[in-house]
Amino acid sequence: MNKFITENNHNVCFVGIRKVLENGQVAFNIRGTGLILSGGKAISCAHVYNEIPPDFRDSIFLGISQKGTDSITKYDFYDTKLISKNDQRDIALFSITDKDSKLSAHGIKKEVLMKEEDINKLEPGTVINFAGFPLANEFLNMGMGVTFLISQCIIGAVKFSSNDKKIDFVLVDKQINPGNSGSPVFLGEKIIGLASGTINQTHKIGESLVNVPVGVGIVRTSNYILDLLSEAEK
Repeated sequence: MNKFITENNHNVCFVGIRKVLENGQVAFNIRGTGLILSGGKAISCAHVYNEIPPDFRDSIFLGISQKGTDSITKYDFYDTKLISKNDQRDIALFSITDKDSKLSAHGIKKEVLMKEEDINKLEPGTVINFAGFPLANEFLNMGMGVTFLISQCIIGAVKFSSNDKKIDFVLVDKQINPGNSGSPVFLGEKIIGLASGTINQTHKIGESLVNVPVGVGIVRTSNYILDLLSEAEK
């Protein structure tokens, strides 16, 4: 197991929305995974934000695990708002709007995010890991609670854009399940990007067209996260 992941699993959060029901209870729906950065910020995939209905974007929150808890992980909820996003590269940057002393124990420094020159050197066959909350709502409905999972895969291909010649994305030999969007992808003690989605293949079953996931996932690379952070600092 990558020790760096286990030391930083409290920085991996889930992204959700909340709704107050007529009886006063609060229902929540987990939409994806995110990563807490130092300075009270977080990152996830842009499509996680885009797929939230506009009426609910004011109720987006992060579920952040308490550091040093026992085998039953406890989560605190923090409101968040969008700072900026790059839809082409599927990266979104958020600010945590309500902060407390517990948050001081959280946050990945931007130096952990792999720079573009090193991203360009990634090679097929390299073993990597990603960590997040796949099928989170399904697990909740099954009575399994919020479940943090670590997955291992290999880099299958590194793709560059024909438009600007910059790295576009990385393909991996693993399906990225719903809820895993925004999961940080680890290589040693570096984060190379965020799990973004899965390649689907359309099949005709009877009179219906069905999207069937194949075992190929997409990772959006960390250099675009660094770009959003630089823009935010300006």
